[in-house]
Amino acid sequence: MSIPGWPLTYAADDGGTSREVRARFAVRGPLGSAYPAGIADLELDLRGLHDAAVLRDLAGRILTENPQCRRIVLPAPAGDLEAIGLAEDAGFRYVVDVDVPGERGAVTELSLLVREPGWVADAPTAVDDLPL
Repeated sequence: MSIPGWPLTYAADDGGTSREVRARFAVRGPLGSAYPAGIADLELDLRGLHDAAVLRDLAGRILTENPQCRRIVLPAPAGDLEAIGLAEDAGFRYVVDVDVPGERGAVTELSLLVREPGWVADAPTAVDDLPL
């Protein structure tokens, strides 16, 4: 069943407990204006998921099922080393801290971590062409 605002759901087995991980296109949420989000970038909501191996497998499955996806984005509260460590252990990499609008006009600072398919992560960049 889809939840409004989070049109995609994925089942994950977290240590024998079934968890539902919600996903939405990043451009449709508050992250859409916080970084240069691609049209098919997916933001995950990991409430209750605490196993890096489960997250690693889930991210791989999501990228396989969504070949147009350039990035899976995990927002973590800035400075939440436990959440950031979980994501990094699952193969995500830290990219940037951003500010997004929160409730009642407050600003929330988030650390964004991403997992990219090989065709994105291995692509040469302009920096690769600079002489040493």
